Amino acid sequence: MMTIGLDILIALEAAGCIIESDGRALRLSGARPGQELLSRLGQYKSDVRAAWCQREWQKWVLDQNRDWMRDPRPDLTQDSNRWEALLALVHADYDCDEFWWALQGMRCLGARLALVKGRLALVHGEMSAEEYAVDKATYLLPRAGEVVALLDRIGRLLNLGGGNDDAVCRQEVAGAPVDGQAQQGALSIRSYRTTW
Repeated sequence: MMTIGLDILIALEAAGCIIESDGRALRLSGARPGQELLSRLGQYKSDVRAAWCQREWQKWVLDQNRDWMRDPRPDLTQDSNRWEALLALVHADYDCDEFWWALQGMRCLGARLALVKGRLALVHGEMSAEEYAVDKATYLLPRAGEVVALLDRIGRLLNLGGGNDDAVCRQEVAGAPVDGQAQQGALSIRSYRTTW
């Protein structure tokens, strides 16, 4: 029956109807559908409502999933690309378990992904060193092997660790903007997503 409801929903939209919900019922506006379509709507009203709700739910889930991979601190542009890649990989591997939430939460508080001695590392960034140490011990140390493996994987995917790492490391650890040429080999998250 769900397909009948979806078929009627699609036919109503094709006829120029706008279908919205007021929280209790669906409301039609826009073009007036033909009498035959209105009769079918009356006959299968609950199926149309169920199809509409399912489609709205699917749209909401898709919108939410797009946000899972966004950097919650895009204002910290220096490592935003790295965070998007990290959050995307964690979401793909672990879905939205507490590991993803812990990393996302640390980023919200200002944690950074920086090159330290040629390897990608999670550093306190805008978090106080004390706050970072507590959160790291609570949320990340129990999964230290997974964190290290993910950071190495991101480093490889984004082609970090090239020839001028020392200069990049000094700039990143000091919080200075990194020279664009030093990061030229970094793969953008937009192309990273398409090649995933």
